[in-house]
Amino acid sequence: MSEAGWGCSSQLLSTTSRGMIALWFTLCFYLVTVNSIPAARLPIAQPEERTTNRPSDSLSSETVFLEEFVLGNGDTLDLSCSTQGSSVSVVWFKDGVLVVPSNRTRVGARQLRIINVSYDDSGVYTCRLAHRNTLLSNFTVKVTDSLSSGDDEDDDEESEDSYNEAPYWTRPERMEKRLLAVPAANTVRFRCQAAGNPIPTIHWLKNGKEFKGEHRIGGIKLRHQQWSLVMESVVPSDRGNYTCIVENKQGSISHTYQLDVLERSPHRPILQAGLPANQSVVLGSNVEFHCKVYSDAQPHIQWLKHIEVNGSKYGSDGVPYVTVLKSWISKKAEADAKLALYNVTEQDVGEYHCRASNFVGYAEKLFWLHIRKPTPGKHRTLSQALMHAQAGEYAIHF
Repeated sequence: MSEAGWGCSSQLLSTTSRGMIALWFTLCFYLVTVNSIPAARLPIAQPEERTTNRPSDSLSSETVFLEEFVLGNGDTLDLSCSTQGSSVSVVWFKDGVLVVPSNRTRVGARQLRIINVSYDDSGVYTCRLAHRNTLLSNFTVKVTDSLSSGDDEDDDEESEDSYNEAPYWTRPERMEKRLLAVPAANTVRFRCQAAGNPIPTIHWLKNGKEFKGEHRIGGIKLRHQQWSLVMESVVPSDRGNYTCIVENKQGSISHTYQLDVLERSPHRPILQAGLPANQSVVLGSNVEFHCKVYSDAQPHIQWLKHIEVNGSKYGSDGVPYVTVLKSWISKKAEADAKLALYNVTEQDVGEYHCRASNFVGYAEKLFWLHIRKPTPGKHRTLSQALMHAQAGEYAIHF
């Protein structure tokens, strides 16, 4: 009985102890849970606020207002990046590629300039903070041939009329001196600088008639980029009125200069530009060369041909060997010298000179004679034609 009672008492004590332990555990867990709830919520709430703010900042910076620029080919593009603070460093991108300075591109602290833009400069330009890569400004650039929309033909005509411009003088102050008096042998330059759209053309008249280089001994120089007419070594025959006519499809303007060549002063002879000219003739044919000479003093005119002596074209002093084909002194101030060669052969091929000299100096012009063989049945000399005619061939071909 006592053992049985002890056993029951032991079981009861064991059960009671386990219940007490479970109760203590429950109370401890409750206290720990209640005390830890406020401390656990605060750290959770703060990261949520941070994570919601960052996407908002990023979204606002990448949706910066987009500005659009439309330029004509050849214009200058200026872009400005607005920043908060003068010390902020920015970088520029075009279509996502870093923009670097070049001969047309200038990259400033907060500005980008591209001169003489072309179609390749079209695209999307952005400026960003150099260290944070934050987007600050967005620009769309389009380069076109014309700034007109092209949707309305009447608008196009009005735009074209406003864009085109009749010729006008750009340096009128340089054109005030209309009368120019110079001594003979000097160089004269007339200028008519102008502009317009389309770019105008210029041509010259002398005494109301078209004026070209072949109309003057010594020729002329037309420098269209400088809008000028140049005459070297002027002579009395150059006296007259010279008119420049500048025109485009929008209109025409003109200006006249008067040239007076004063009393002649001694100068070396002048040869007309372009003469004598190189020639290529058929073997056995005839050829003529002309050399126009002007000289105040009586000129000594010579036709010379280069030759070889002992296989050499030059002497020990470096002077070329020449033979005088023709020589005389002209009594006229203006002489038209002529050299005629008949039934030319291979020995006539070579280098020739027209030389004119007086007591002041000399002038000479080098020219060449080339000979080509005749095409069978097409080119015959007069003697060959006569031989064929005597042989019964009546059709003579030259």
